[in-house]
Amino acid sequence: MNRTMIMASLMVATFLAAIEGTIVSTAMPKIAGDLQGFHMMSWVFTAYLLVSSVSVPIYGKLSDIWGRKAIFLTGIALFLIGSTLCGFAQTMEQLIWFRVIQGLGAGAILPVTNTIIADLYPYEQRAKILGYIGAVWGTAGIAGPLVGGFMVDQISWHWIFFMNIPFGVVAMILVAIYLKEEKRTNKQPLDFAGAITFTIAVTALLYGVHVGSETGEWLSVSVLALFAVFIVFIIAFIRIEATVKDPIMPLQLFRNRAVAVTNVLSFIIHVLLIGIVVYVPLWMQGVAGSNATLSGLALAPMSITWTFGAFLCGKLMINRGMRTSSIIGGLFLFLSAIALLFMQIDSNHWWLYVITAFIGIGFGISVTLHTVVVQSAISPDMIGTSVGTNVLFRNIGQTIGVSLIGSYFNVQTAQTIGSHPDNAGDVTPAMLNTMIQPAQDSVSLSELVISVLRDSLASSIHVIFLILVVVAFSMVALSWGLPSRKQKSFEQEASTSSTSA
Repeated sequence: MNRTMIMASLMVATFLAAIEGTIVSTAMPKIAGDLQGFHMMSWVFTAYLLVSSVSVPIYGKLSDIWGRKAIFLTGIALFLIGSTLCGFAQTMEQLIWFRVIQGLGAGAILPVTNTIIADLYPYEQRAKILGYIGAVWGTAGIAGPLVGGFMVDQISWHWIFFMNIPFGVVAMILVAIYLKEEKRTNKQPLDFAGAITFTIAVTALLYGVHVGSETGEWLSVSVLALFAVFIVFIIAFIRIEATVKDPIMPLQLFRNRAVAVTNVLSFIIHVLLIGIVVYVPLWMQGVAGSNATLSGLALAPMSITWTFGAFLCGKLMINRGMRTSSIIGGLFLFLSAIALLFMQIDSNHWWLYVITAFIGIGFGISVTLHTVVVQSAISPDMIGTSVGTNVLFRNIGQTIGVSLIGSYFNVQTAQTIGSHPDNAGDVTPAMLNTMIQPAQDSVSLSELVISVLRDSLASSIHVIFLILVVVAFSMVALSWGLPSRKQKSFEQEASTSSTSA
């Protein structure tokens, strides 16, 4: 088996799935204009996120039943079919439905990629390999806006979808040729009742959060009804999983201390991650006055040092154990979040680059640690399910994080602008759009208005940074709940528990 060729295909597939989020966001204004659908823009993102999130643990379970290769190839095929259809979309409604297909394929890529890595590499090498995957993800985050802007300006927005096809086909061919698996003889039927109730529950939760953040009416009948649906169906799902012979999400996963704590940590750290990814560039563009390109590049140091953090994680876990490793990663993030609080309007950009570099080390250690733990602290026949569940917690953390923090930020910004001592009532939050992305036909804002807006924006983002400090601290505190043992001991425990079960 040629591991180099397999890794190349995994990295290509990961890059395609990762870049899809940022590249579409850059092109979305042009797409919405061409398809006459500005009022439906958010659904292009929501449809993709909902389907990819809900399908993740189901794909993880299917990879345990039917094998990694079949599920990975199915995921890429669906992703490419969705990409092709998106490129040919003639209406916004068509684009949204085609994004559903694309998201359905993307849901298989990350969890099955991590599961294949667990199959191919021993523990001592996994952190390094996951570092490469993290570097690919970070590179995609930086390249997405640049490639998207180039495609829209120089070619056509259709090609942000068509460009996936040749790379995806190459990844499929490499996996089909080089990934060898033993024939699985213990195939079990899929837990359809669990899959259906789980899908309804998570869809209701994420859609409810989306509607609440979009409208700001968290206590509206529609939002409360969606949350009620979530509660009813998640209870039904738990009851089904407790009784069915081969559940898609075995409850014993949550009785495994290392896995249970790690899943909660993954949720928390991805709330932190989305806060950094959204509000650090906003600080650069809205407060420091940088252009969009420089604002995006503020996260470049994080992407670079993420890989270093992943390599460091491997050494820490072997020598110090998972609890100490998690605490060290959390401290990098906690101290970096505190440093963000000291950013001022006139602070040097290099100070922010240094902070994001340390943030990257923290994320590299922590995210890699979480992936390795859920791969290694469980029996081999449940790795796909365990990884899929962990990715689900990540996705829910990002979705809820961006919605709740964004909703609070909007309220905070409006209040701060309204109460600014230099605001005579003629400065409104809507002017932030003009300040950050001035339209060619708009009237230039006065220096006083810009000063009010920047002061207010800086104050509001500082509040968000303070929230991120609390989130990072909670991660450090929760890390004490992880077992202190080193890798070999909890791998032996996982093997013993699976045998006794």
